[in-house]
Amino acid sequence: MSFLVALAVFVVTVALFVPRFLQAYRRKREIAEAIDYYPGEKWYPIIGTGLKFITTSREDAFDYMRSRHKTYGPVFRSWFQGEPIIHICKAEHAELFLKSNVNINKGMIYRYFEPWLGTGLLTGGGNKWRTHRKLITPAFHFSILDKFAEIFAERADDLVHILEDKVGKGYFDINPYVTKCALDIIAETSMGKKVYALKDPKSKYVDAIVSLCEISARRYTNPVWANDFLFKFTKAGKRFFDSIDHVNGITLKIIAEKREQLAKTKSTIRVDELGRKERQAFIDILLNTEGEKRFTDAEIIEEVNTFMFAGQDTSSITTGFTLFALGNTPEIQAKVHEELDAIFEGSDRIITPQDIASLDYLDRVVKETMRYYYFVPEIGRCLSEELVLDGHRIPADTTVILDLYELHHDPEYYPEPFKFDPDRFLPEEVAKRHVYAYVPFSAGPRNCVGQKFGLRNAKTMLASILRKFKVKSRDRPQDLKYYIEAVLRPQQGLQIQLELRK
Repeated sequence: MSFLVALAVFVVTVALFVPRFLQAYRRKREIAEAIDYYPGEKWYPIIGTGLKFITTSREDAFDYMRSRHKTYGPVFRSWFQGEPIIHICKAEHAELFLKSNVNINKGMIYRYFEPWLGTGLLTGGGNKWRTHRKLITPAFHFSILDKFAEIFAERADDLVHILEDKVGKGYFDINPYVTKCALDIIAETSMGKKVYALKDPKSKYVDAIVSLCEISARRYTNPVWANDFLFKFTKAGKRFFDSIDHVNGITLKIIAEKREQLAKTKSTIRVDELGRKERQAFIDILLNTEGEKRFTDAEIIEEVNTFMFAGQDTSSITTGFTLFALGNTPEIQAKVHEELDAIFEGSDRIITPQDIASLDYLDRVVKETMRYYYFVPEIGRCLSEELVLDGHRIPADTTVILDLYELHHDPEYYPEPFKFDPDRFLPEEVAKRHVYAYVPFSAGPRNCVGQKFGLRNAKTMLASILRKFKVKSRDRPQDLKYYIEAVLRPQQGLQIQLELRK
């Protein structure tokens, strides 16, 4: 009897799973035949085209990735961890998938952030993403950002006071300082909580955020860390999940406190003794949604974590690279100082939103920095429907990766692409270029909802530093080598020295 039962189970199992296996196999064959139209590296069983990638050192990975575009570009194919990938770097190709309202799901490279960020605005897709995007977008309206301006300026002043101790002491890496300043700003604006990253070098919360950023990004390039099962048993995996527990525990405590207040007052908005409304943090805006739009605690944690990650990483790296760029171009730095002097006239008054809006030349410098040193190396989408590229069909379920570094150095749109020239972003020059030739915050329906926040944050830090100091860089741009993380990080740091302005 037991034999008959076992036989029946076997027959049912075969009947259920073999057709699915054959269907999946045929689908993979169909995709393979379509994308093998494009050139690419040799394919091997299991590892696909990843042999060179997984045998290349972390120090050389970025140079290797650039070499593939030179060898096979502008469009080539790869297979990584069993996933079919098409790589592109031209503006006309970027437009095809970035402007799509259907192909909005992120590619496989984002899945390593999901244990931390969940399926929030950065990593999620489908109806949940559409709903959250619609609800969260108003949180970044200019009127909300104006209320954050005082926090931007106060924390930037904290940074300047700490940097004063670096004057006359030679070159140092600016990255850790602007990163901690950005964390102070993001924590206060997202959660209404001060974490004192600049003043407390032993902050466990700050260490946890930095660890999560680093490890999530490095999993893509480490074959052991990329495996979910093996990763849990590594030292990095333990640190990763401990960091998630610590960060989420703090956010949950803040949510509980604010929900208790919300139950008492029907609003997390408080009024001071003069009857003025206090600033709302990002978490307050999420908590004040009602009815069917109400965010759960888990969803709030996802979106706050997403804001912490995306906000501090891009703001800090933009600030650091802009200072490095100006330290290599004293004639451009002099123009920035001239603009700052015209607005502030030597005053050390607090920086206002109107000041930031008036800094036209600094704005062009920041935009050129984000083109020249572009920090986010790739944008990925997993196609929900097929895409036709130059007359050739790319099937659904294929991941398309846009290489932003190559896009932003395309000589077709940027003559002398390795010359640092802020005047590329004069209005008349911008009008000449393809609209998708510059997409530092992505574009289309999945463009970065917090881009105005990030730019204001970075420009406030820069204005605070540059009205006080002159900057000189130790290294030349062409001498930098990068680690591939969520952003490109210079292996030797961004070494600058400061001189007080007279």
